[in-house]
Amino acid sequence: GDLLPFAPDLESAFLYDMVACRELWILRWAVLRVNGVGRPGLAAFNLNTYTLLPLVVATDGYVFALAVDNGVLYLGGEFTTVNGAFRLNLAAIDLASGQLLPWAPQADGYVAEIVTHGTGVYVGGIFTSLIGTNGFHLRTSVGAISSAGAVLPFDAQILTGRVDTMALSGSSLFLGGTFQSLQGAARARAAAVQVPSGALLPWNPMLNAGPLELSVNRGFVYLGGYFTSAGGALR
Repeated sequence: GDLLPFAPDLESAFLYDMVACRELWILRWAVLRVNGVGRPGLAAFNLNTYTLLPLVVATDGYVFALAVDNGVLYLGGEFTTVNGAFRLNLAAIDLASGQLLPWAPQADGYVAEIVTHGTGVYVGGIFTSLIGTNGFHLRTSVGAISSAGAVLPFDAQILTGRVDTMALSGSSLFLGGTFQSLQGAARARAAAVQVPSGALLPWNPMLNAGPLELSVNRGFVYLGGYFTSAGGALR
């Protein structure tokens, strides 16, 4: 319970999200400067020394989602450029060098969440298609892209509604959002599918409003959001 010495000097800041990876702590925020140094949108700190690292990620829009896998920082959001190069709502940064990687799939709407599994990068948000190195593919609000940039066969088959939050446990991908069905089966605002097959799983909490956050720990799925009932019970 002791307060740690981490105390960056932030100017015009609002913290949205963070992700930790080994000795890195990456923060997503609305901020102009950190310790007197410009860091719009993202900043990285050393977890041992709490010092600001030279990683700079500049976009012309908003970053909503972060995921780190195998030394790569994946970004999702609502933007068209990253560090001056065209990237439509998805991008990847090499954490060792800080350089923008050639991984450049495109989502035709914003990306709100990213999780990784094996060589797959699973993205959720509000979009109707993904473009990868293997061309154009219809995907509504959730899809998967390989680490090489190809759109994968995974398709949860959401007809309408968005995906706001995702969590992965083993080969089970849990989704939360505003959708009402997957693969023709009723799933009110929360569902689970198997990865990489996309097969619908029986988990069905039946929420009366959308969840904003979803996490899995020790076999339990925790949800928080606007709902007041789950499975017909007051929650």
